Amino acid sequence: MIGSRIRVQNTDGSTHVEEIYTWNPQKAIGIKLCDFSPPLNKLASHFLEDWQFEERTDGTQVRRAFQLFPRSAFTRPFLWIISLFFRKAIAHHLREMANSPR
Repeated sequence: MIGSRIRVQNTDGSTHVEEIYTWNPQKAIGIKLCDFSPPLNKLASHFLEDWQFEERTDGTQVRRAFQLFPRSAFTRPFLWIISLFFRKAIAHHLREMANSPR
């Protein structure tokens, strides 16, 4: 799985590539998001997405973290604004996962 690359087309028509750099489904998964379509490709070089899993008696605790890498100091503030919306979307996705049937 490590090194696998997946081309993603989002519902809004934008695209990017996801490359797996950590694969241990019982503990952690790491994915590099890159090769963004415009306009994101002008703002960010890549994102790193890390998932960590911890088994508990009542289920699995999931931690999900992102690092966003701006293209330059100039694009950093724009990427920070995007990260605020991104954070809300990720929190919503994790809530959906928590409420899905097992």
